[in-house]
Amino acid sequence: MGIHQMFLKYWLILFSVWFNGNLLGLNISDSFKSTVTIYIIIPFLIIPQIILSGVLVPFDKLNPTAENLAAYFYQQLSNELNDARVAVKNVTIWETDRACVSYTEED
Repeated sequence: MGIHQMFLKYWLILFSVWFNGNLLGLNISDSFKSTVTIYIIIPFLIIPQIILSGVLVPFDKLNPTAENLAAYFYQQLSNELNDARVAVKNVTIWETDRACVSYTEED
């Protein structure tokens, strides 16, 4: 497969991801009896996992403080959303219920 000397680690990671994914699915299907409710809940569980996994945000090149994350998200959202009708003015990231950081750029 091209992964030399990582056979056991590779399969342990695949197994743990498979196992935890199945456990998450079983817990969701057992907790919520309505199919519509399950379809509404799934994005709230999957999207944070994708964002925090490092796939969308290159955390290996970024010190993941709240300030740096706010600046990064501000820049990414500005690039995607800013046009004649919409403009990103501020990004606020809450660390706790009383501590947050807000990032904005001067015009």
